[in-house]
Order: sequence, then structure tokens, then C-alpha cells
Amino acid sequence: MLLVTLGDPYSINIRGVVQTLHATKDLQNLMPVVIIGSYFQWQDQLQILRSKGLLSSAPDVENSLKMKVTQELPEGKGLWFLDLGGAEVSYDALSQEERSRQSVAALCAIPKSHTIMAVVTGPVDKNIVSLTWKNFRGQTEYFSELWGSDALMLLSGPKLKVGLATNHMALSEVPTHITASLLQDKVAKFTQALQEIYGISKPRLAVCGLNPHAGDRGLFGIEDKTVIEAFVKSYKGPASLTGPISADTVFHFALKGRFDGVLAMYHDQGLTPMKTIYFEEAINISAGLPFLRVSPDHGPASDMILSPEASFKSFENAMASAVGYLEKTLFGKEDLWK
Repeated sequence: MLLVTLGDPYSINIRGVVQTLHATKDLQNLMPVVIIGSYFQWQDQLQILRSKGLLSSAPDVENSLKMKVTQELPEGKGLWFLDLGGAEVSYDALSQEERSRQSVAALCAIPKSHTIMAVVTGPVDKNIVSLTWKNFRGQTEYFSELWGSDALMLLSGPKLKVGLATNHMALSEVPTHITASLLQDKVAKFTQALQEIYGISKPRLAVCGLNPHAGDRGLFGIEDKTVIEAFVKSYKGPASLTGPISADTVFHFALKGRFDGVLAMYHDQGLTPMKTIYFEEAINISAGLPFLRVSPDHGPASDMILSPEASFKSFENAMASAVGYLEKTLFGKEDLWK
């Protein structure tokens, strides 16, 4: 089963899903492909987008309108829409509370366990979600809790793969979270993802330093030497580790092909170079979970909802990745995830 959540209804998500449905055409003949959200928003926004000529290049739009609507997870093959209801007003008339409710409802519709499954999540606004979900920190953390495993946030672009040792937390909290056990767990999940998803049998991983110049031999903090360097020296596993390497150079070397991936110590350290290089193409993978969760690597982009300049390359890559994962896992195809 492939599940696709529409996330925040005031976003480019519906446009993104429609633009990428063609990637699931073959999969629909093999298993359920289920879109989750408000069917009213789906129909209303497609009508608005079509009237403004913004769907003229979308493949299979008419086919997408012939999907079967249901109120519970289906079991049969084909294209389905799991309708969660909600206020039947256009996106620009939704209250922030209703946007929050619909965003949360889509996530809560994901089952804790199922047959082999992949989930493509439409972006949400964390501040909007927090109106009804007070302790919400992000979708990566949500799926970690739902499926009982701490996920590695893995950002993937054509020539750069970046894993995060820590996810969404204040910068002041990061140093105390960087421990040998955490690094061991993240390296193991990073390695497994590169092996299983990208077919790299012995990944070459660079471990990023925490402080400027990777501490510069203790001048700018001791964590790089006492924790990161000590971990790299003691590491025994299938990956080849190098580090700590200063963040101001490591991504350049990885982009040039010296490393298969970079383990960054905190969110912006890893996402800044990734989004600078692959702002419209990168995807966000939650590695190390029982099922695949992948998302476009951007937010709801509410200001672009009717813009002809909106890019859906990240949506396309996320959808193609999920479809490829399922086909490879279930049917042994090897020409995927390239």
C-alpha cells in the first residue's frame, strides 16, 4: 500500500500530488494507492487550478478525478481517496484551527502497522499543527513515535546525501545530545539506507564536526575530539567513516564524490548546503523505520498555491522514490532509486 497525505490544505500539496500521480500508474494495478485528506478540498482546489490554467501540464488529471472515495483504508487495488471530511469552504477561507485539524487528521489516519507500505507526506506548518497538537515537533518525530523507532532524517539530492544526528531542537540543546551511542545509531541507519535504497554496499561516510573547524584541536570546544573523533576511531561496522571534518569544507568534498554521505550534527548544518544546492529537487527520507516515509524537502509554500512559478520537482522525486521502493521491495526491480 502506498499512502499519500495531503498535509496542510492551504498549500501547494494538492497541486503537487496531482502533478505526480502519473508515477503511480503501474502501481495502482498491483496495490492500493491511497490519498488521504479532505475530498472537498481536493475537488475545490482542482476546479480553481483548472480555471486558472494551472493544471494544463499535469499528467493524468482526468484519471485522478475518477478515483474511488472511501471513509476507511481500502484493501483492493487501484486509486483511492480516504476522505477525512472537514469544513467545506475554499482553502483561503479556512481558519487556522481547521487547517491544523485537517493536517493532524491526515497523520492520524496512518496505521501503526500494515502490509509493506510507503508513505509520502505532504508538508505541514508546524505552528499551524501546534494549535491542536501542542507538543508537535515535526513529521519525522511523529513517524518515529508511531512506528516505534528513532528515525534518521536523511536529505537526498542527486549528488549529495545528508543525514542528521539531531533533528528539530534548539541549537543550545545539540551538544548534550551528541553522544557515542547516538552517533552509532545514526551511522547504522544511514548505512542501511544507503545500502538498501541506493545499493551502496560499503558507504563512505563523512562525520561532520560540531564546532567551527571541528574544534580546531580544542580551541573551539572539546566535543569534536572527546566524542566525535573518539567514536570514529572506535567504530566497527560496514561503513567507512572519516571525521570529524569541518562543516565549512565537508559538503564540498561530498559533492565532488569523495563521500557517499555526510552525517551532520544538527538541522541547519545539514540542510543549509543541501537546500542551497538542491532547493527544488531534494527529498526528505525517514530512514530506519519499519516502513518508508518520504516527503518533499520544503514547507507548505502557501504563498505559491496559485503561482505559475511553483516547482514540483521535489514532489516528483518523493513520489518516484516511494513507488520505486515498493516495486523494488515487492517485485525485485533493480533499476530504481537512480
